[in-house]
Amino acid sequence: MRQKSGNPRTERVLVLYSADEFSRLKKLFARSTGKTLSNYVRNVSLQEPVEVVQRNQSFDDFVVELVLLRKELASIRQLPLTPEKMQQITRLHEEIRNKTYQIADLCMR
Repeated sequence: MRQKSGNPRTERVLVLYSADEFSRLKKLFARSTGKTLSNYVRNVSLQEPVEVVQRNQSFDDFVVELVLLRKELASIRQLPLTPEKMQQITRLHEEIRNKTYQIADLCMR
């Protein structure tokens, strides 16, 4: 939120937090889309809307692993292999890709 011209901020409020309270405040701020802690505190104190991002870290880690696995399988497909092994790897690669898309579809709804 940019400050409107012609309406300078001149008033101050000093708020002291305990270490635990400040840690909680930083965690809440980290989950928001705010750019600065002072803007976040100003918005919350004036009861203005604060956008919060919900993340699922375990799912994010899972997706990273899947991407790496798919890349590795794709590179293995480039190696000279017997037709039987190639067919097996191709089938496994397609199955992983299909399952990944199914999981992504469930999570995007």
